[in-house]
Amino acid sequence: MFDRRGFMTASAGAGIAVIQPSSLLSSGRRIAADVSKQLSHRTARLRRLDDFGGGGDTYQMYVRELEDKTRLADEGVYSEATGRGLRGIIAEQAQLAGWAAYDAGNYEGARGHYMTALAASRAAEDTALEGNSLAFLAYLEWTVGGGSGIRFATAAYEALGARTAPMVRALLADQLAWQHATAGNDREADYALGIAAEAIHEHSDELGPDWAYWVDSDEIAIMTGRCWAELHRPLRAIPAFEDALARVRRHPGPGQGAVPVVAGSGVPGRGRGRALDRDHGTGV
Repeated sequence: MFDRRGFMTASAGAGIAVIQPSSLLSSGRRIAADVSKQLSHRTARLRRLDDFGGGGDTYQMYVRELEDKTRLADEGVYSEATGRGLRGIIAEQAQLAGWAAYDAGNYEGARGHYMTALAASRAAEDTALEGNSLAFLAYLEWTVGGGSGIRFATAAYEALGARTAPMVRALLADQLAWQHATAGNDREADYALGIAAEAIHEHSDELGPDWAYWVDSDEIAIMTGRCWAELHRPLRAIPAFEDALARVRRHPGPGQGAVPVVAGSGVPGRGRGRALDRDHGTGV
């Protein structure tokens, strides 16, 4: 049988050449100031492989990337600012590896990568990345029934700084709403959804981080519907789904050919761009 997803992942990955850590050292063990920017662009390309394949297809690639960048940070010589940039890249790549492990059913592996991401984001002094790492842990806790999902999601939102991009605030408020909805806390879920809706419509001249590139008003509407559906409130769920579906029909984008009710999953950093063919019935 032809493995379409495996082929698509391999084809997409073929355009991303392997970079040896030593090639990023300018002289001796020194890392140039522009290396973090180069690696940021590379990480953005790696992130989009997730649109074509599942965790089983991408996990080993993400782990190799993470190991290479960790070794670069451990062995290189660089300025404090460059060091923060490198730790931020490590946090992002650890989140990618964690999500791939989660998607492949390796929950303990995912937890380890998320904890690495949390430590690296704090070393990078990046509160948005820190919040996203905690949000991943929240979703993992919910999945395995650990009972700490709300605590992690609350910490994720509270970690954000005053200058956090609106799309990130919307994303993490959305995650908090999902945790409350699955716990049956309708008032708390409603409050968090209100924060998410307000944030996603807030004007900002600054682009948000690439790891939140998929967050928009449709995604928030989808998750709003899912939260109210989880709370058995169809009169509030249906209008949200219909609102998102109407926009998708007018302006279909990659991966938007399916009804949004199955498109959002509440997973931080993973939106409706992923093919809707997961065993658990939601596209992430």
